[in-house]
Amino acid sequence: MSTEPDGSMISGARGIEDGQENPAPATTGLAGSTTRAAADPESWCHRCGGPNRSWHVPSPLWNAVMRGGSINGEEEYSGIVCPTCFMVLAEERGVGEAWRLDARVVHVELELTTPSGRVWDAEADLWREPA
Repeated sequence: MSTEPDGSMISGARGIEDGQENPAPATTGLAGSTTRAAADPESWCHRCGGPNRSWHVPSPLWNAVMRGGSINGEEEYSGIVCPTCFMVLAEERGVGEAWRLDARVVHVELELTTPSGRVWDAEADLWREPA
């Protein structure tokens, strides 16, 4: 688990229901050889064992879900869980729901106008009729 400049947490990990880490999953390399994802422990979720990508949530939300609500609480699953496991834990613990996923870096130009002329309003997070 690492911290972004804005204080939000970045995770990459796996685990199981009792809080114990799963061993790194075996993966097949390009040449067909079997390797361990443990080379980068943040590449797999320490709760479910599935793949994990770089992602973050605001630090207070992370603490509420992963540290029992305390900044000084001990992180479960070595502080490395996938977004899906984080959402499930947050919902099971009554911390949050109704999630939104957004990319900080987009590599393609996104279409912001529909064929009917509606325009994407990023602030409102919905399509608007043209003015």
